[in-house]
This record gives sequence, structure tokens and C-alpha cells, in this order.
Amino acid sequence: MRNPIAVCLHAMNACVVCVPLTLPMQSWAADECRTVRIGEFGGAPGPAGGASRRPEVHLKEAGPHCLAEDARQRKLLDPRTGEEMRTLGGEAVVLIGADDIRLDLGGHVVSNERSLGYTLIKHYDYQPGRSQIHRFTGTHVRNGRLISPGSRGVGLRLVSAGVEPNGFSALAEFPAGTQPVGAFAATSHLVEDLTIQAGYRAILIDGRNNVIRNNRIVVDSATAILAHGPGIVIENNVIEVKNDLSHFSDYARKIESKTPFPIRLIQADGAIVRNNEIRLRYPAARGPLPAAIELLQSADVLVESNRMEGVGLTVRADSDSSYREVDNQLAVCGPGSFRFLPPDEAEAGHLPPLPSCR
Repeated sequence: MRNPIAVCLHAMNACVVCVPLTLPMQSWAADECRTVRIGEFGGAPGPAGGASRRPEVHLKEAGPHCLAEDARQRKLLDPRTGEEMRTLGGEAVVLIGADDIRLDLGGHVVSNERSLGYTLIKHYDYQPGRSQIHRFTGTHVRNGRLISPGSRGVGLRLVSAGVEPNGFSALAEFPAGTQPVGAFAATSHLVEDLTIQAGYRAILIDGRNNVIRNNRIVVDSATAILAHGPGIVIENNVIEVKNDLSHFSDYARKIESKTPFPIRLIQADGAIVRNNEIRLRYPAARGPLPAAIELLQSADVLVESNRMEGVGLTVRADSDSSYREVDNQLAVCGPGSFRFLPPDEAEAGHLPPLPSCR
């Protein structure tokens, strides 16, 4: 049972700004959940009554877990120079190290302010002497906010740990034909009821039969979701991309320019993408993008009832892909019409006058 509501803002009596929200009626029952407290990097307990310097949570037991407080990684200053200590790109705040972990954020925030960016939630379970290609299954994450700006900022990285058997890193630049679809594990991950703001990607995910639904997403890059594997369902999400690579390196800008698609699906046979709002922010300045969805080696994909702005096509597919379109709309928004409010603006206390559509 879900509770649809709307958040609206009147600006200069000229337009009405609304975004439909679908919020969970309730979280998992408290007596069913293991309460999750924030510790320090490396497993040390967090400080009593104070914020952690390097907050970290490592979940190693199956079952439901409920976050009891915000986990905010603040900027760190070098005590010798007073300058900010930059990240290496591999850090994370929440580490998921077992199958069948269900994490309810309880409306709390997991965020990073350090330069370059963090992956906020990811699969990880290092054990000396063990090959790091384990695929975790049954990860559920819901009901909270993820904020990770920066050129390496990622909300969730639910992908196979380490290096793939074919020698390529998981979800790296995809070499055609290297992984047969039948080799994907039935991971059945679920990502729902989240607000995600990220610099690089909102969600990286692989495996079979995963679900991404009822989320509100904004990313600085042109790609919000990158998914590898068959049977994925992406539904009822608000997805906004900025295609603003000004804080990316020259090399990263070159790579990103090759794949300017808000949703990218790789070997995603039988995928369903339906009832999503997908748009490029400020298309006149940074677009339009060639398509909302890219398909690579993905057969029998259903793309249904999506509404898109700032893109030329609904789908761009390679010769090894096939798909069916039903009731999609490439919206043209006129004066005085509704403008959907992205997550980062929805929480601002005061907004300057904005056009009714962009």
C-alpha cells in the first residue's frame, strides 16, 4: 500500500511547479530490523555524541537492517597544511558484504562532501586469499536520501566485486560479446523510494532480475543508470540529467561524450522500462541528448508509458538489440504548463523565478 502525494510551489504567480511523490506508508517494523549505528572507517565504533570523521557501516549478516541516524562524510582537512584531503575514488560509506541484506534508511541521509566523490553504498567483502569476483544477491535498499557530488560520485554500486572472469572490470567500457547472458546470477536486487543526487552515476547494477522503482534521481553527467544483465525492471522513477561535465577531467569528458544516454542497458534481455519521467535539464544549453535509453545486445525490451524531454529519440539500439515501444511521449512543454521539480530544488527554502518548462 503506497501513499501518493504532491509537492507544489507557486513562483511569481506565473506557473505551478509540482512533482508527484510516491512514499512508503511505513518502513519495516522496528522489531524486525537490526538497528544500524554509524561507526568509523576500519570498524572502530563511532564517537559518542559526535559526528564520525570517516563514517562507515559494514553489513555482514542477512536480513533487515534499519539505519538509525544520518551518515554524512564531511570534508577532511590536512592538519599540517589546512588543505582538503581528496578522496582516491574507491571509498564508500555503506559496505554490503552478504547476500539477502535489506537496508531501510529510515528517511535518513547518506552523503559525501569530499572532493572527487564517493560511492555511497556498494558491495564489498574482502577476505585474504579469496578471489574477489563474488556476486551478492538479494540486496534491497530503500527509503532515504543519497547525496554524492563530484566526478566520481555514485549513489549505489551493486555490481560484482573485483574483476570479471573475462578480465574486464565490472561495468567498465563494454567489450561486445564477452559475457553470455546465461552467465548472469539471479541477483534480484531492489532499489526503491530513494532520492539520489550524484555527480557521476546514481545507480550501477548488474545481474539478473533487478528492480529500480519509485526513485527521484538527479545526476550531473548524462547517464543516471547503467545496468548490465537480463530481466531488469526500471519503473515509476523521476530521472533528470544535467550533462554538465565542467568539473570532470578532460579524459573523463571525452569518455562521457561517447555515451550520452540517461539509461544504459547492456545485455538486458527482457528488460522493462515503463512509466518514468526522463529529462535533460536545460536542453537549449547542453543538448539535446540523442536518446533517453541506449540498448547494447539487449533483446525483447519493452519501453512503455515513459515521458521524456530534451532527447531526440526514446531509444537508440545496436544491431544486436530489439525492443517494443508503447505509449511513450517526447514532451513539448508550453508556457503556463506544469514543470516537474527535481529533488535538489524541491528541498530549497527559496527559489528564484523559474520558467514553467525547461
